[in-house]
Amino acid sequence: MESLSFLRSIVSEHGALGTRALTPCDEIDRLLDTLEARAKSAGNQQEPLDLQRGAVQRFWQSMRLDTLREGRLVSFGMCLASEPDGPCILEDSLRFSKLLDGLDQWVKEPRRYRRCYRGLVANYFGYDVQHPRTPASGRQNWTTLRQYLGDRLKHITDSGINPDWVTCAVEHHEVFEDAPCNHYAPSMLRGETDVVDRLRVNLGIDDSSWFVRELVLAQVMAAVEEADDRFKEHLPRLLAMLDSNLVLRDRGLVLLLDRYTRTTPRPIHQNLRDCAVAWWGNPWLTSNLMRWGGVQPSTRAMVTEWLKLEFIEAFFTLLAEEGVGDRRRLEFWKRYVHAITEIHFALGADARSFRSRDFVELRKKMLGLTVELQDTVSSNNAFVMT
Repeated sequence: MESLSFLRSIVSEHGALGTRALTPCDEIDRLLDTLEARAKSAGNQQEPLDLQRGAVQRFWQSMRLDTLREGRLVSFGMCLASEPDGPCILEDSLRFSKLLDGLDQWVKEPRRYRRCYRGLVANYFGYDVQHPRTPASGRQNWTTLRQYLGDRLKHITDSGINPDWVTCAVEHHEVFEDAPCNHYAPSMLRGETDVVDRLRVNLGIDDSSWFVRELVLAQVMAAVEEADDRFKEHLPRLLAMLDSNLVLRDRGLVLLLDRYTRTTPRPIHQNLRDCAVAWWGNPWLTSNLMRWGGVQPSTRAMVTEWLKLEFIEAFFTLLAEEGVGDRRRLEFWKRYVHAITEIHFALGADARSFRSRDFVELRKKMLGLTVELQDTVSSNNAFVMT
């Protein structure tokens, strides 16, 4: 009977437990979220530079990838110099070809292969293919790399949880095509940067990448296809972006100037004029003809007229003794701006030494057109026209 009583007590205790409400516990959910986030961020970390250099030096001699670890290290280090002041793998056609062939041994195993693919992506965006000193072999191999990344994109996903960078690369396959930035230019023009911001974070594209520079030019190319009013609205922002982009500035300015020539109406655009003169100099001086050679003759004539009008205005408002009090001579000469072929200035001591912003900017634009006026009256200036 004691055994039966003991059994009855156990059953009654478990019955009482069954009527109690379970205590909520979300720890397992948080753990699952943490594990999933860790899986999605996998493979997006850079390898230590010293390990990359060691792997590159070994591959440079053997031209073999014996382990996945070596493959990943060389993929990340392919743009490191093989020796001080020496070439990198991307600039050596033979070794670059051997590297891609070696990586293909894991192409049927997405989880392994994408560990190396991630290093190739980092160098695709990090290699400065537009630099003047980049060798022809580097440019050619970089183009081959872009095609390789596009062709192998389908091999980096599997049926499980894919890292965020993998999902991003597949979704934005355009970045591995001939015009990698064109797809994003219209939205960037509208000020919508969220997509590109996420793309840059997931694929590790920093400010020094060619992608960031090319994105500026892509926006310029998209803007010139807009209607006149919309194009003019974009000009201030595009000029500001080109101002800090020395590599693409000339190409972008050519597009903007030639497009503005085709607008109707075509009033003086001071910002466009000032940027053109600041970057290329005076458009009618022989010494600057090379810089202005990329635009249409009608475009150069347009900016020339704008600049002459500015000089006439500046002289009679800043340099002439009557200043803004008498605009009759100003209005008279503005009527003949088309007939003026040469303009020169003889500046007195005051005009040469004034440090106000207006005078400083004006003297910059007058570079090559001024001489000193030797006169006992320091405020005197002369405006000479042909």
